[in-house]
Amino acid sequence: MENKKHIETCFSPKLFSLFEKKDRLIVVADIFRATSSICAALGNGAKEIAAVSEKQECLEYKKKGFIIAGEREGKILDYADMGNSPDGFLTPEIKGKSIVLNTTNGTRTIRIAGKYNNPLAIGAFINLKALTDHIINENKHILIFCSGWKDHFSLEDSLFAGALASEVLNSPGDNFYTKCDATLAAIDVWKTAKNNPRKYIDKAAHRLRLKHMKLDNVIDYCMQVSIVNVVPVLRDNRLINFDDI
Repeated sequence: MENKKHIETCFSPKLFSLFEKKDRLIVVADIFRATSSICAALGNGAKEIAAVSEKQECLEYKKKGFIIAGEREGKILDYADMGNSPDGFLTPEIKGKSIVLNTTNGTRTIRIAGKYNNPLAIGAFINLKALTDHIINENKHILIFCSGWKDHFSLEDSLFAGALASEVLNSPGDNFYTKCDATLAAIDVWKTAKNNPRKYIDKAAHRLRLKHMKLDNVIDYCMQVSIVNVVPVLRDNRLINFDDI
């Protein structure tokens, strides 16, 4: 175990202060929908994404030519140009553009994690393979940081944590391990769901919230596995594809 890298999972921003940050690569997940949208946007050729949580900061970015994508409780912000669902970032107009993203949970989690100056990557089912390869190449301890829902546990983020941990632990070289109960629990959830994760996630509370807001049309996209070959990473408060550094 001495030379192996440990995988830990934080199920909620409320728990993040309890985790060791030193020498960790932090992977932020907000599957429904922020991190899936970020991967979709960069996968479709967007130049960069700034994750913010305040109106004034959004407006400052807008002055610099950024497109504002933002929602609260599923409603597009009155000062935004578009919402934050992944399908909105699949149009040709996104290519080469700078975007500022403001969401209920995901952007807050990114900002919390970004304060520690750790390497930070964005995770989603849609970039699972690319992210797994990145983690193996970086060869650092991993902290998977689930955005949850308003500081509560969320099934979709935790399911993703289990999928990612499983992929990394089963990778060639046997360079990673876990003694983290949260990671072990997430892996067990993934083992239950992996034969049909789309069907499994129908029970998730946030899937039902999205249905109530008539936004559940994005679920199918968010639950696809490894359809984009990007790894968004944080550089100078902007999210860019690792390969573009």
